[in-house]
Amino acid sequence: MVILVTYLIALTLHFYLHSISAHAKFCLRKVKYEVKR
Repeated sequence: MVILVTYLIALTLHFYLHSISAHAKFCLRKVKYEVKR
């Protein structure tokens, strides 16, 4: 039971971190585009 909960938490954290990194990359690209102009 504890292993299952730990697995779910790890999975949630993984997707959370992935979405943050994807969002950060998008923001950085947007900033670079604005600076070029």
